[in-house]
Amino acid sequence: MPQPALDTHAEVRKLKQAGCPEEQAEAMVDLVSRAPLNAQIARTLEQMQFHLESIESSMANMATKADLESLRADTVERTGSLRADLVERTESLRADLVERTESLRADMTRMLWVQSLGLATLIISLAGMMLYLAAGLSA
Repeated sequence: MPQPALDTHAEVRKLKQAGCPEEQAEAMVDLVSRAPLNAQIARTLEQMQFHLESIESSMANMATKADLESLRADTVERTGSLRADLVERTESLRADLVERTESLRADMTRMLWVQSLGLATLIISLAGMMLYLAAGLSA
């Protein structure tokens, strides 16, 4: 709400009539006339101080460019480390799989030979029995 204009000349005259020296009256009227402006400046400064504190608080919570660069470098380093670890584990699993496949292949080959030997033994036994029976029948 705007303040009504102060008639400074009339106020100086009133103070002089009341017995104030002219210089003192002028100084007092000047001081009173600037009071609303000083109060407004004080309120504006308080508001600016509040906004400045709010901005400082926001800035304190923001990541700086250096923080972001550090985070990027850390992410790149960790990604490289994870990639190397993944390659190492993949190679280890591949080597383990090859080893197990070779072992399984060797076991299956042994089993095939054992089965073949058992079958050959069975065939020879049957042939021997047939010869024995054939010899017994002819005698």
